[in-house]
Amino acid sequence: PWTDVYALAAVVYYAITGKTPPTSVGRLMNDNYVPMTQAGAGRYSPAFLAAMDRALIVKPEQRTQSIDDLRHDLGMAASDPDPAKTERRSRAPNTVAGGLSAGGAAAKKSRTGVFAAIGVVVLAIGGGLYAFLGGKPAAPATVASTSAPPAATTPAATTPTQAASSVVAAPTTATTPTERAAPVQAAPSGPFDPAHELERVATAQSPDYKVEAAADKPHLKINKDKLTFKVKTEKPGHLYVLMHGTDGNIIQLFPNAEAKNNQIRGDTTLSLPSGKGNWDIGIGGPPGVDHFIAIVSKFPRDFSGLGLKMRDGFAQTSTEEASVAAKAQGTGASIFAGRPVCQQPCTDDYGAALFTAEEIN
Repeated sequence: PWTDVYALAAVVYYAITGKTPPTSVGRLMNDNYVPMTQAGAGRYSPAFLAAMDRALIVKPEQRTQSIDDLRHDLGMAASDPDPAKTERRSRAPNTVAGGLSAGGAAAKKSRTGVFAAIGVVVLAIGGGLYAFLGGKPAAPATVASTSAPPAATTPAATTPTQAASSVVAAPTTATTPTERAAPVQAAPSGPFDPAHELERVATAQSPDYKVEAAADKPHLKINKDKLTFKVKTEKPGHLYVLMHGTDGNIIQLFPNAEAKNNQIRGDTTLSLPSGKGNWDIGIGGPPGVDHFIAIVSKFPRDFSGLGLKMRDGFAQTSTEEASVAAKAQGTGASIFAGRPVCQQPCTDDYGAALFTAEEIN
């Protein structure tokens, strides 16, 4: 139950801030979570934001323990324990969210910015969250399936991006031996955005992988600090770490000229740089947010499509060159995903995790 609470609150966090909460493994190592009471101050009630913060406490024993506890924190009545009443209520044709009439719902003041994103999961707490925020329902979301996946048995929750992709994105049809039936975000119609391309790679990962990654320090001082980070994976594979830096360069941090062995065992947390070899990652500015993705792939991957060239021990390219390469590739998977190197037929199985670090003066 406490995992469901965390997942629901993480979706609310994403809906309000536009960002996923830091990964649980990263928070255990170095918690840089920005409280909702700070991120949403002035836009939502303090009690609501505090309830979300408690639901997102990283240690399970300190977190909100159940949906009933969450309802209590939100000032709602406990959920109805009578299964017969629940059954009758679920059959009512003209009600939404636990008995609130459709007409009454439409009369509420709109907060569509939040409800468009969390409309599906709000049903989990019987409409109380809807009433607490006070809003007109957004247009119904089109979902691929109404069946919920099995609940996780560990307190670590998937990211909202991963959770959303399994609910709202219909799987694509495999057409070649290296394609899988996995959701792939459509290529954006606007300007080429490397950060969005990294998100597309994470969204299209295989559902049976679980990868987490985080920078050891969320804020890095320019010309003083060095980047170090950790990657955790449940399944073994080949690890690749790509970075879109504040200077516009796209760099394959790992593997590199100094660290060529990129195999990683399952149930392992790897700290990089490992101290073996001379490949410290200095912080050279300009100020801003660096975006990273860690990919653990069943097979080795080829990222030559990005136009990477070896420089200073790292394969790298510019945003402009990557944009040209992406246009040449056309539609389909993101160019940042690379291609699996394997004998046909083979499956393109991989897991991925996004993380960031901010360069500051």
